[in-house]
Amino acid sequence: MRSTTNGSVLRSTIAGSGETGPAVGNPPRPEYPRPQFRRPDWTNLNGEWAFAFDDEDAGLSLGRHSISPEDLGSERSPLNSRITVHFCYQSRLSGIEDASFHDVVWYARTFDSRPTLGDERLLLQFGAVDYRATVWVNGTQVATHEGGHTPFSADVTPALGDGEKALSRRILEPSRSPTGPRNAGAGFFGPYHP
Repeated sequence: MRSTTNGSVLRSTIAGSGETGPAVGNPPRPEYPRPQFRRPDWTNLNGEWAFAFDDEDAGLSLGRHSISPEDLGSERSPLNSRITVHFCYQSRLSGIEDASFHDVVWYARTFDSRPTLGDERLLLQFGAVDYRATVWVNGTQVATHEGGHTPFSADVTPALGDGEKALSRRILEPSRSPTGPRNAGAGFFGPYHP
């Protein structure tokens, strides 16, 4: 445990690999997104995510929001494609490269974190998600956000539980809407103390 000059206790947040800091495997955009507010313990969530189009908008009724780590590791996963995040699915660099219109898409991945101590909180922070995002951790809704160019965050501490966690997000962007470019940035975890 470390203490900063302002008395905040920082904690390590870990995603998958057991390492702290940028995600393993040379993810795109590995740098800390807000250097003037950099904290020593954070995890970049850019990289490979499970992905699926939801053209019928049936994902909620099918339970995609409560996908488990076991589901994500299965060949029968309802999110059966892989996407490289920080890139939008239309991009070649995403690994999807589909320029068709899709109003609803789903992303999911797993992460690990140790239990929080005392007043520690674990925040999930997104730089921007175009356009309407709903985010779940272990099937518990932790955030909704509307607006493609503004950051948002969620305190995910109450949803953590034990063991590996599943993070899922549903993105709605009406395909014929003039509301700006698509940007499904991965986000990152960082410690927070109220």
